Amino acid sequence: EIPFLVWEGFCASSIERQSRIEADRFAREWKRLSRDERFRSHFQYHGISFWPFVESALAGDFLDLFPELVRVMETTQALLEAVGPDAVVLTDDRPPFQRVFVAACRAVGVPTINVQNSVLDGFVEGGPITTDAIAVDGEASRVNLIKRGMTAEHIVVTGQPRFDVLVNNA
Repeated sequence: EIPFLVWEGFCASSIERQSRIEADRFAREWKRLSRDERFRSHFQYHGISFWPFVESALAGDFLDLFPELVRVMETTQALLEAVGPDAVVLTDDRPPFQRVFVAACRAVGVPTINVQNSVLDGFVEGGPITTDAIAVDGEASRVNLIKRGMTAEHIVVTGQPRFDVLVNNA
């Protein structure tokens, strides 16, 4: 039996309160920026305003994403303080929530390792791998990551564990 803890269990009422305070701050900042013509003028190309195309996405970031990232950071810090892990394993560090989780680990010196959970043909969401190391299922994934700027010493080729049963039963 593998012991486990639920991440959300570390989100105390003080963290929820801090997230609401930050949500209010982000909302005020969004209100100010969204009315600022100089700010809005940065979103144009060849004299065409892109503001109508990006306004709702930016509003979502300010009003929903940024406050949630605060909650993720605070909850992760509480978890790390309570548990004191020697390392943390993730299955994907590219989405914003996982990237904040990795940043919180890094801030307190907890190493992180990413276990490849899909074909890494590019970095559509979030950008390059941010963990300290990554375990990949094959040489093609290793070469792909090196081409994208990850150093070879941070990549370990482990194979795909779900196929171990095939090898062991052969």
